[in-house]
Amino acid sequence: MPSASKIHRKLLVDRSDSDTSLCSQSIYQQSSHSVQSLELKSLSEGRSLNEEEVILEKNNIEAKQALDNICKKIKAKPRLYIEISNNCYFFFNLIENNTNISIVNILLCLKKIRLKTTFSELSDQFGISASYAGKIFRKCIPMISDVLETLIVKPDKIKIKRSLPIAFRHHYNKVNCIIDRFEIEIEKPSKSVNQALTWSEYKKGNTIKYLISSTPNG
Repeated sequence: MPSASKIHRKLLVDRSDSDTSLCSQSIYQQSSHSVQSLELKSLSEGRSLNEEEVILEKNNIEAKQALDNICKKIKAKPRLYIEISNNCYFFFNLIENNTNISIVNILLCLKKIRLKTTFSELSDQFGISASYAGKIFRKCIPMISDVLETLIVKPDKIKIKRSLPIAFRHHYNKVNCIIDRFEIEIEKPSKSVNQALTWSEYKKGNTIKYLISSTPNG
């Protein structure tokens, strides 16, 4: 008959073996569950990445189509969109060469000036965000102005008199230039001094004033 100590030792060994097997089984189940969850997570992430790539590609295609459409419209009717005739398209190359501004950005700026197009509309037409359209406009306008102002030449009195229109020659043969005032509405300035300086009774709002001078023959 086995002693009590031997029986106790055997029970401990059997219990230890069963605990080990249960523990290993539990660890295996946990690891298998974690592997499955990782696989599912990677699959879902892969799908979401693919979906994002498809959406981005679709947005890029739509943006390119919008840009092509507006460029074709401007080229077909430049007078309507940017107030420039077809025979003056060389100005774009002149501006581009002197400023490194792309022709697309030049068109965006000129269209904004000509038609007072909102940046939200420009974003749809040129396939960019409204904030980026605003950045382009604010950055490019001073550079375009620097190039175009060199084209403004005041002729001398002899040349003006030679080119004086017939309607001026009898009664207004001493006219050298015709002046006009031009106003553009702006947002109300925050400072009261600037509000007073920019106020226009004619427009009933805050404006920037321009003085325009032109020769009699235009």
